[in-house]
Amino acid sequence: MRRWLGWIAIGWLLVLCALALAAYGSAAPRTSLTDRTMAIARDLRCLVCQGESVADSPSGFSQGIRGEIRRRLRAGESASQIENFLVSRYGDKILLAPPASGIGNLAWLAPPALVLAGVVLLVMLVLNWRQRGRAPAAVVLDEYLERVRAEIGAGAPATGSGEQ
Repeated sequence: MRRWLGWIAIGWLLVLCALALAAYGSAAPRTSLTDRTMAIARDLRCLVCQGESVADSPSGFSQGIRGEIRRRLRAGESASQIENFLVSRYGDKILLAPPASGIGNLAWLAPPALVLAGVVLLVMLVLNWRQRGRAPAAVVLDEYLERVRAEIGAGAPATGSGEQ
C-alpha cells in the first residue's frame, strides 16, 4: 500500500501543475500602446545606465528608445522587427538576454549542464555509499583479523617478554 501512496501523490501533483498552468500559463493580452512599449523596453538594456532596462531607466537615452518603440508600434511593426532594428543600430549589447547563437549559447546551456552534472555526481555518490553499506561487517572484520595475523606471523619482535 505504501508504494501506491507515492504514485498517488505524484498523480495529484501533476494534476495540480496542469491546473496551475491552465489558470496562470497564458499571458494577459496587452492592448494598450504603453503596455506593449514597456514589454519591448523590458527586454532592452540601457546603454547609459549600469544594468538597467530601457523600461526602468530614467535616462534620456532610454526615453528616446521608448519613444522610438512607441512610434514604430503605431506604424504597425512587430516586437521582433523593432528589436531587429535596434540591434542593427546598437548591436547585441542592447539586448538584456544574450543572443541564442555563438557564445550566447554557452550562457543558456551552462546552467542546465551544471545542474545535470550535479545530479549525476549526487547519484554516483549515493550508489557508492549504498555499496559500501551493504558489505557485511563479518567480511570486514575477517579481513582485518587476517592482516593482524599476517603482521604477527611476520615475526614482529615481542617486547616485554623478559627474555634477554
